[in-house]
Amino acid sequence: MTWFTDRFRVFTWPIEHPALTTTIAVVVVSVIAFALPRAKVDFSIEQLYPQDSKMAAEYKEHTRTYGADDTVFFAVRSGDPWAAEIATAEQEISNVAGVESTLSPFTMERLQNTKGVIETRPINASDDSPLIRGTVVALDESAGAIVVRVSETHNNHTGRDQLVTQVERILDRIPGEWHLAGMPIIRTAYVRLVLQDLMVLVPLSILTAGLFFILSFRDPRQVILGLVSITFGLLTSAAAYILAGGVLNTFSPAFFAVVIVVGTSDLIHLVHRFSDHINDHREPLDSEAVKQSARAAAREIGFSCLLTTATTAVGFLALAWTDLPTVQQFGLGAGTGVILTYLTTFLVVPPVLARIRPPSAAARRHAAEGGRFIQAVGRRVVAHRRAMIGLFAAVTVAMIVLGSQTTVAYRILADLTGSQAGESQLFMEEHMGAVLPMAVD
Repeated sequence: MTWFTDRFRVFTWPIEHPALTTTIAVVVVSVIAFALPRAKVDFSIEQLYPQDSKMAAEYKEHTRTYGADDTVFFAVRSGDPWAAEIATAEQEISNVAGVESTLSPFTMERLQNTKGVIETRPINASDDSPLIRGTVVALDESAGAIVVRVSETHNNHTGRDQLVTQVERILDRIPGEWHLAGMPIIRTAYVRLVLQDLMVLVPLSILTAGLFFILSFRDPRQVILGLVSITFGLLTSAAAYILAGGVLNTFSPAFFAVVIVVGTSDLIHLVHRFSDHINDHREPLDSEAVKQSARAAAREIGFSCLLTTATTAVGFLALAWTDLPTVQQFGLGAGTGVILTYLTTFLVVPPVLARIRPPSAAARRHAAEGGRFIQAVGRRVVAHRRAMIGLFAAVTVAMIVLGSQTTVAYRILADLTGSQAGESQLFMEEHMGAVLPMAVD
């Protein structure tokens, strides 16, 4: 293996060519700055079933013939369906940019035959037509609704979000218990949820990685280097994903977390091996000893991490053969992301390690003690190998039993459980009828 890795100089060229390394890093940063503002967040029901299925073909044919089926949402007020607040809210909502039309108990009309003449008239409390009950008047008369149709110009995330935000502000001013429901609301809620998860999960993952760096390195410069490296890898992966046409969806927070975890693992291996080689040199350490340690660590850990990264990437890339678009995008994003994070780690970290002061003696002792502890654990496991094999067998059986209990029960709105959008949709289904995509003509 030493003969092989010694000839794999690709792992050490960033140390030998700092100017080229810096140029590549600057180019990557430029690409990141270009790509990230172009990120698009998307939640669509079409992503939840195979795109080559009969269902997908029928849905596409339906939208080509009749247009989009996600242009209508409902503003529902609990209480008297004929309350004046509903009329006030409808008047204000109808003036919001992007609202094509509205209907409510006060503006909806129905056809009637009066002595052989077909004419329209306003609806009233005695009407029990299914176009009225469960649409603008609750089935049990416990609520009234405003049906809002979104224009095509605003039937996208930016337009929907602006429109829904304005409607929410209007309803906040008008007394009553209001609920917003329907596909435009669900799409907007999912996009907001994804962005909220990203704002929490990504910083939390980086913070967790930082804690591992502190516990592992005990050297502030190496901790900062580690945080910069995994953040650089994460942003590079995100930029590549966006430029390849990927959209941010419900799987995106998990994709970014995977990239951070894999990058953290590779980086800890690299820095610890660097410390091992530093310990092989006598004090005082000169710059050449530090460079030699960085080269040796990059060659040895570079090839080992290449193998582990490749197997991890292949596992995720295999998801590209699934039928669900969201899972395909997650697999492609995570697979390419771990590879790009590996490349950025070995582009940035070895040359920096070779040019900064070596870790303190205390930090090197901590790293050596950690290595000795793991060796002691390994010897103990080998000494009690029969017990360990028995424990492994017992755990395997338990996992098989538990795994066999897995059930498949996907609910479209499961992710919104407990949120305002989820509660509003539940209220809608209980009082106004079970409606998700619905257009009223």
